Amino acid sequence: MQVSFVVHGISCTACVRRIEEAVRHVTGAYDVYVNPTTSHLYVHTDLHPTEHTLFAQTIIDAVSHAGFKATLLDTHSTTAPLAATQPVHPDFVTLKRRVRTSLCLLVPLMYLSMGHMVHLPIPGFLHPLKYALSFALVQAFLTLPVLYANRSLFRAGLIALYGAILRRNTATMDSLISLGSLSSFTYGLFATARIAMGVHANDTALVSHYVADLYFESAAMIVTLVTVGKYLSALSKGRTSRALTQLLDIKPKTARVIRQVSVPRGASPSSPTTASAASAHETHEIEIEIPAQDVLVGDTVLVKAGELVPVDGIITSGQATLDESNVTGESIPVEKGRGDSVISASLVSTGFLKFRAERVGEHTTLAQIISLVEKTAASKVPVTKLVDAVSAYFVPSIVALSLLSGCAWLCAGASAEFAFSIAVTVLVISCPCVLGLAVPTALMVATGKGAQMGILIKSAQVFQQMARTKVIAFDKTGTLTLGRPTLSHIHTLHPTYNEEDILHLAYSLEVCSGHPLAAAISVAAQRKGMTPLAITDFNSEQGLGLRARLVHTSYAKTVMVGNARMMVAHSIDGMDTYLSPSHNLEETPLFVAADKNLVGVLFVSDPVKVHSSAAIGALHKRGIQTLMLTGDVKHVAHTIAARCGVKKSKAELLPHDKEREISALKASGMMVAMVGDGVNDAPALASADVGIAIGAGSDIAVESADVVLMRNCIRDVVTLVDLSIATVRNMKQNLFWAFFYNTLGVPLAAGLGYPFFGLRLTPMLAAAAMSLSSVSVLCNALRLNQFQSSSP
Repeated sequence: MQVSFVVHGISCTACVRRIEEAVRHVTGAYDVYVNPTTSHLYVHTDLHPTEHTLFAQTIIDAVSHAGFKATLLDTHSTTAPLAATQPVHPDFVTLKRRVRTSLCLLVPLMYLSMGHMVHLPIPGFLHPLKYALSFALVQAFLTLPVLYANRSLFRAGLIALYGAILRRNTATMDSLISLGSLSSFTYGLFATARIAMGVHANDTALVSHYVADLYFESAAMIVTLVTVGKYLSALSKGRTSRALTQLLDIKPKTARVIRQVSVPRGASPSSPTTASAASAHETHEIEIEIPAQDVLVGDTVLVKAGELVPVDGIITSGQATLDESNVTGESIPVEKGRGDSVISASLVSTGFLKFRAERVGEHTTLAQIISLVEKTAASKVPVTKLVDAVSAYFVPSIVALSLLSGCAWLCAGASAEFAFSIAVTVLVISCPCVLGLAVPTALMVATGKGAQMGILIKSAQVFQQMARTKVIAFDKTGTLTLGRPTLSHIHTLHPTYNEEDILHLAYSLEVCSGHPLAAAISVAAQRKGMTPLAITDFNSEQGLGLRARLVHTSYAKTVMVGNARMMVAHSIDGMDTYLSPSHNLEETPLFVAADKNLVGVLFVSDPVKVHSSAAIGALHKRGIQTLMLTGDVKHVAHTIAARCGVKKSKAELLPHDKEREISALKASGMMVAMVGDGVNDAPALASADVGIAIGAGSDIAVESADVVLMRNCIRDVVTLVDLSIATVRNMKQNLFWAFFYNTLGVPLAAGLGYPFFGLRLTPMLAAAAMSLSSVSVLCNALRLNQFQSSSP
């Protein structure tokens, strides 16, 4: 079971590592992961549910000892999946308050420390030369509140640094900032003491030397700019889940249900009371409005035009036009009536419905979508292993480089103040957080965008795998075709049986099957008012057909309905001399045998989807090969494949044959995706590098699929490919800029450009650059919100 927490105070990849390492030491915890984009901690455990409360508290304590604050997300609540994806970052409010306080104090501090350099008016008692000690002390007093307002930064950073010294944990970005800022403030106090000594000794040279390098403004500016950067990052992180936020906004808050109440005889149902004698009461049904999360399975729910469906269910009465674009991405409204299913968050455009609640709370389609996207964003892609490896040594390396840089400049003859400034700048400019944000932010935006378009991705690895996919295999029925076969005509082959007899025999067996072709037979028989004959010894031979014995009938005793291979396997008389009549090559024949005699053939057709050919062509333009794998007969398979533009097709395959074909393609070194219905193609979907279930509708939990396409639209496969390519490109861009920033920034901070070009960064510029680097990566990831597929 997965237990989720929201963690406050995460600032970089090192923070993530620190939390993960602390939680991994908790007994019963495994598969620990922190998502730096959402600040959520995910912990899997096999402990008994009765132990979860104590386990959660132990996790919270472990996170607290690591220097952070964790709060449990109630995964059992009906709104838990929704609570896990809030549009506001958990640290947003606190950071906003810290930014206001810091800026209010920083402005007068900067005016005082630098105003005289540009000849701004300064009170006489704060003149830097005449009243140097007052000038220094006022700056110190203005700096202290700024440092205190951001004390959480120093607490987390110094705790992490202490743990790193003891080799228990790794230092974090806050450790670097804490060292840089506190070093500047400490130096300022030292300079102030030297100024006091100079004033006391009337040493004007000593006073003038130190009054120019107090560094109080650097200490305040560093933490202020870092806090502003964190505030902007938190704001951007909240926007990474914009698509999910839109789903949260449309979630119905209330539902109108019919409930039974017991009232005294003759009393109004609107004022039920409790009675001591049941005989004196009667039961009435009343309509009440309740919170949507309080709807129970089996409740009768009412919705009318203009309202959103609060939970998933089955329509019991009424008829309406529903807009399901909020959930499935399908823009065309659908007509639904008695017996049809409804999906939560669908909008009733016209009409009125009464339906029975089937899936409520966290089990509704909307809740599962949000939960699925959150889990996908929480998963890791292979490239994060490189980032984690680099981050593990990043902070210790920067601390060492800072000391080496300062010492090197001292050895080169630079002043102590110059060397100190270099060391502080190296500490401040380094940004491990940008490395940690590069991948998770892109994943969060991409999964949310996919969900918005009805493409549900279960694993973050799907993006990388789909971007590298070279072959996509398709099932035929329901994938390239509509999946709604119809009976075209019947060919009789025995004088004893007419067309209705053959249909009646086939219907009696097919009514027990869930195959799409069986539905076509059942619909045709029911239109003629037929009722299935009583059967016994029913047997379904996978990939072949059906066999059963009839009970109390004037027909034959044993009946078979299936393909030609079944008839041959059972040595049915007439198959060796059977010649197929001239018929549409897209029609599938179903043979009917009675008592070992071939008596007729039913021809079933399944039209090709309108966009199948265009979608296949679009995949070919992207350099992706296509293949059709089907259990249908060869002439139908080849005809459908040719119409859709699929280059290769393999027919008369059983489910395990499809799996074998997929495995053979993978063995040849190709990245393979399989598109099917998620049920009959389960083995092939599971075997493929990426299994794609199409047209799943409300059934988003297809276990064998890595991707669920909620619409029955083949174009979404093209959209998935385009989205994956765009996401991988975005992740690579983020990683490039993250490494480029640190590769360029650290040498400049160390002063390597100073001897040649006179180029030198100050601690304040370094803090600004460090903050902007994180914001730039987040903004680049947010560009995925503008993704538009070029699918036909």
